[in-house]
Amino acid sequence: MAKNEKCGISDSDLCKWINKDCEKCYVASLKNEDQAKKALEDFETTLSLLPEDFDGLQGPECQFCREEKGKAAGYMMADFAHSEPKSEVGMFFGFGKKVRRRVGSFVIASISVCRSCRKNMLVADLLKWILPAAVFAIAMAAVSVPAVASIGSLPVILIVALSILGGYLAGRLVSKAYKNAKNKKTRFDVFEIPVCAKMRERGWFLLQDNPNFLFTKRPQTGKISAMKKASRGDEGAVQTSFIND
Repeated sequence: MAKNEKCGISDSDLCKWINKDCEKCYVASLKNEDQAKKALEDFETTLSLLPEDFDGLQGPECQFCREEKGKAAGYMMADFAHSEPKSEVGMFFGFGKKVRRRVGSFVIASISVCRSCRKNMLVADLLKWILPAAVFAIAMAAVSVPAVASIGSLPVILIVALSILGGYLAGRLVSKAYKNAKNKKTRFDVFEIPVCAKMRERGWFLLQDNPNFLFTKRPQTGKISAMKKASRGDEGAVQTSFIND
């Protein structure tokens, strides 16, 4: 990783956690050194809010398997937030009365997932949208028929609107039914993962109630333990992936 001696967090724990070249690091966009130092102080607070076994989310075994753990084949990204440390911003476009932000800490967790659980989650997510899209396509084809179109624009619009709503609800029901069928094998709620359950007890929450599934081959952040070892100068400290290239 490129080193920038002018950066206020260079070689710090935050620098090792971000683990990116300077031009790709968000700290480079901060306006002054005080802001960089504040980012470093806030990061220390963030670390204190994480459970000691947080690194376990990036383990060699799938965290979503309920019973026998499958081998990790990649990672699912989850965006966690916490109200601490306290952060304020102007009420009107950054100006005026200060109000507290909902998010004080933000952590992207790379959670190990096997091929089977990844497939189950993707199918459950796709079912929510495939069925509504199919119903919408059928409705559009139906209203293009001259006999249907002749009933008037308002009824046609109503038919399409009801089709979209019905398809959306049906998609949700089918997706839920699929999850129930696969629930004995796969955890679909990240807070059912023991480490994530501890995070919720400490005040962490997902930025999105229904996060989009984003899977990567490599984790997006380093491990806390590896970061601490690197600070002590231990060899072989940074381990970026359990997945073979």
